[in-house]
Amino acid sequence: MLTAVALMLLASSGAVAASDGAVSVQEYAARVVDGDWAPAIQAALDSFADAQRPGGTLVFPPGGYRVDRPIRLGTQTGQWGLHLLGYGATLVGSAALDAVDWSEVEPEEAEHGAPILVVSGVEGIEGGNYCVEGLSFDREQRGNGVGISLP
Repeated sequence: MLTAVALMLLASSGAVAASDGAVSVQEYAARVVDGDWAPAIQAALDSFADAQRPGGTLVFPPGGYRVDRPIRLGTQTGQWGLHLLGYGATLVGSAALDAVDWSEVEPEEAEHGAPILVVSGVEGIEGGNYCVEGLSFDREQRGNGVGISLP
C-alpha cells in the first residue's frame, strides 16, 4: 500500500497505479464534455461503486477542473471510505452550475446555488468515512457558493 507522501507525489505527477487502490481522474478524461469535467469525475467516483471496492483513492492531478453540474458521492456503498486527493487541483463551479435548479434544499440554502460536490448518506447508515485532502473548490462567477454539501 502506498504511503500518503507517495500518493501526494504521484498525484502531483498524475501517475497513480490502479493496483494500489488509487484511480486518477485523468483516466476518465474522455468523458469530459465541452470542458465540463463533471461527467468524468462522476464516472471515476462510480467506478469504485461498480467494482465494489470500498475505500481507495481518487487522485486529481494539479490543474483546474470545470464543473457544470453537481458531482455526487456516497450514493452507493462501494464509494464508502473514498479518499479524494488533489494537492494543486481545483474544482471550479461554472456559470452553468450556478444556473442549476437546486430546489432540493431549504429555501434559505438554495440562494447559495448548487454545490460542486454533494456528499450523501445511504438510508439507515450514518457516515461514509470520506476524506477530501488538498482539493480546492472555487467558482467562476459567484462571490460565494457551496463547495461541498453534507447531509
